[in-house]
Amino acid sequence: MSTENTVNSQIVDSVSAASTLLVGQGPAQSFSMLDMVLLETLGTGMHNAVARQQGASMVSNAAVTAACAKMINAPWPVPPPAPEPPPPPPPQVIPLPGPVPAPPSPAAVIAAATAEGKTAISVLQAQTHGATADAAAANASLHTLEQLAGNGTAPAPDPAPDSTPGPDPAAGPVQDSAPDSTPHPSADGADAPA
Repeated sequence: MSTENTVNSQIVDSVSAASTLLVGQGPAQSFSMLDMVLLETLGTGMHNAVARQQGASMVSNAAVTAACAKMINAPWPVPPPAPEPPPPPPPQVIPLPGPVPAPPSPAAVIAAATAEGKTAISVLQAQTHGATADAAAANASLHTLEQLAGNGTAPAPDPAPDSTPGPDPAAGPVQDSAPDSTPHPSADGADAPA
């Protein structure tokens, strides 16, 4: 160490002490610098990892949200509409009765009766040429029609006379011809001989 009483010696001592201090503290400072850089690197890496994790969660959340939105926007299956009920039967309409027809005139009635009579007579005349029983019935019907046309109404047939002769009212009461078998007592009260 230099003497204390010179300026140069003091300066040299101060410089040497500072150099020695710097040389002694250099490794410690460099290691501390390395530690700081390491910590900053680890912090940055952790921050990047957390940011990446948050970004991935945001992407997954966005994907889930998009899928839910598509599911919500998708049309739900609509059930087919119910078949229409059959139409009700038409109401029953009862027609109103028409006007009462006017009775035919007497001339029309006479003409219709005449035509029916002519038709009946022609049919009966045609049936007279058939079988024996049918011809007899047709002749009888024609005879009946002739009687109705001639007399207006057929007279009632007279009742057949009774074949058994009745009692004569002029002859008086009828006497019983059978003898009386009951015995009568005599007038004198005598008994009849045995």
